[in-house]
Amino acid sequence: SSLLDSFKRSILIHYGIRGEDSVGVCTQLTARLPDLPTPAVLHITQYLYGGFDKMYPDHLPPNTNHWGTTAEFTNFLAHAKARGLLTMPYTNPTFWGEYPRGPYFTANGEDGLQRNLTNGITLEDYFGNAGYTVTPWHPEVQAANTNTVHQFLTDYPVDILFEDQIGARTWIYDLNPASPTPYAYMAGNTARAAED
Repeated sequence: SSLLDSFKRSILIHYGIRGEDSVGVCTQLTARLPDLPTPAVLHITQYLYGGFDKMYPDHLPPNTNHWGTTAEFTNFLAHAKARGLLTMPYTNPTFWGEYPRGPYFTANGEDGLQRNLTNGITLEDYFGNAGYTVTPWHPEVQAANTNTVHQFLTDYPVDILFEDQIGARTWIYDLNPASPTPYAYMAGNTARAAED
């Protein structure tokens, strides 16, 4: 396919602006698109609703205080596509952020979290950003991921989704009742990646 051919010939660019306090990032990056080589894959992270590793599973709408509006984001994506650039936003379907919790997590509670051998939940921390491992088998977790994928297919059409930790997670037990067996965690992540 032309997407695969373009991907094979592309360089990967982590496309953003240094500094978490930058404002209007999307508009600035749109203006710089003509400066980029083509073909290329633009990996973007600064759009995230709550910031990097925060408030997942809510990846969208874009962070209007930092990134820009929905219209600015779709304009960026359209201009990138017109230039032959592929877009690959960061997502993480394996982790729900804490401090603060996003709207989806707040509304749905902890039923979708992975349960360890003591039936406790697993709090992870990545450079000061805490959150919980989720079970890929739980309907609320699947619904959140399906929503993210749908948004990137229809509302914010991108070429590739970067799904962090799908292939990097270690094998763990998951005693969440939604899991078909306590050792099905990795199979669930594999199934999610295949479906997406």
